[in-house]
Amino acid sequence: MLYKKAGFLTLGSRLKRLGDRALTEVRTVYSQSEVVFETSWFPVFYVLQQKPKCSILELSRELEVSHSAISQLIAQLERKGLIDIRISNEDQRRKEIVLTPEGNLLMEKVLPMWRAFEMSFREHLDPSLLQTLDDLEAALDSGQIASTALDILHRNEEVALHSTTTLNQEMSIFLESNDVSMDQGNRFITVRQGELLVGIMCFTPHPNEILMSDIYVLPGFRKRGLAGKMFAQLFSEFGSKPVRMHKTSPELLHLLHKTGYSFTVDTVTN
Repeated sequence: MLYKKAGFLTLGSRLKRLGDRALTEVRTVYSQSEVVFETSWFPVFYVLQQKPKCSILELSRELEVSHSAISQLIAQLERKGLIDIRISNEDQRRKEIVLTPEGNLLMEKVLPMWRAFEMSFREHLDPSLLQTLDDLEAALDSGQIASTALDILHRNEEVALHSTTTLNQEMSIFLESNDVSMDQGNRFITVRQGELLVGIMCFTPHPNEILMSDIYVLPGFRKRGLAGKMFAQLFSEFGSKPVRMHKTSPELLHLLHKTGYSFTVDTVTN
């Protein structure tokens, strides 16, 4: 199928579709065995099979779902007469969830089915699939999928620097939108990532110094060396003259220290 050629791009939709189909297979076994058991009940029944007395908070932690979501499911099972909520004998402040006699009877019916499901999946699937799912879950929990994709995207976009004396409309909008200072007679060095204008330097070269009006890089593109590239372009064109600035920041001071060039900060603005 053409869609499968998209590889990992279809992962989310395929996993959802496969999950739905797997649950349909499970429901078929329940139905043909004439056992009334909703697949949504499985997590609670499984935990209670391992821990016969369990609080809602413990269930929420074990199943990694919100307290409100598990509370709704518990309320449904309580209405069905399958679980009971009672005060703990050991701690009067603690409410425990336990199976009712009807719930225990249902548990006895579904336990053999769970074993059959487990054996069937192992017969048809490689056990390493579970490790792959664990790895996927860990990557998603850490946010690595999105962050790595963004890093790759930004690495693949070409960085282009341009030096100019002309202030065009796009640059004017960029300066105004980001409150970037400029002075009459400024020159400009711009930096683009792909087609996007992401940074600008406003300055005026003088015989004995370079007067820096402002330098700015969009927040989402900082810590990638773009400001350093603009300074390298500046010094390449106008030599290692001292830089004098009207305004600065700790990050900019740190960057200038790294360049090794001399600079002064003029506290009196025009």
